[in-house]
Amino acid sequence: MERFITSAIVGTLVCTGGVLGDSDRDGTLLIFPITGLFLSAALLALVFLPFRWMTRRFVTHSNPRIQASIVGAFLLFLIGVLTVFLPATSLTMSRPAFGAFWSTYVIALVASFFWPLAAQGNERTR
Repeated sequence: MERFITSAIVGTLVCTGGVLGDSDRDGTLLIFPITGLFLSAALLALVFLPFRWMTRRFVTHSNPRIQASIVGAFLLFLIGVLTVFLPATSLTMSRPAFGAFWSTYVIALVASFFWPLAAQGNERTR
C-alpha cells in the first residue's frame, strides 16, 4: 500500500509538472494535481497492478529490476505506437510533447512502483 500511495503522489507531481510546461493551459494549475492523483491511482489499479501480477507470475525467477524493465519497455513501446498512429485531432498537445510527457510519466511510475527498495543484506527486496 505504501508503494501505491507513493507512486500516486509521484504521478501527481509529474502531471503537475506537465501542465507547467504547457503554456496553453490557463487556470488548470489548480485542477491538475487533483486529476493527476486520480489518474495515477486509476492507472496503478487498472494497468500497473495487473502487470505486476503477470510479471511475478510468468517471470518468476528474475530480478525485480528485470521485471520493472520488462513492464517499462512494454509501456514505452505502447506510448511510441500511440504517438505515431493516433490522429492529430485526438491529441491535446503536439506529438513530441505527447510522447515526452507520457514517457516521463510511465518511467516515473515504473520506477516508484516496481523498482525494488535498497537491498538489505541477502534478504529479498520488497
